[in-house]
Amino acid sequence: MPQAAPAEAAAELARQAANRALVEKGSELAFEFDDATERVIVRLIDTRTGDVIRQFPSKQMLAIARALAQGHPVGSLVSGDA
Repeated sequence: MPQAAPAEAAAELARQAANRALVEKGSELAFEFDDATERVIVRLIDTRTGDVIRQFPSKQMLAIARALAQGHPVGSLVSGDA
């Protein structure tokens, strides 16, 4: 198995340490890479229900970043739900 880069190994150790602290509260951190925006998505998950408690960046911010990356004009990003 290839060895992880130093930054990746440090990030994994930090994730493991955070999850050890969060397990007592019934939560864990999950990381995912979004190819469209080239951003890391961090989710705080309730381990009892599987529900996402909080996500960074938010779904709305990811939608904006994806739209901008696809070349949509800024004015088209305004939602009628706002």
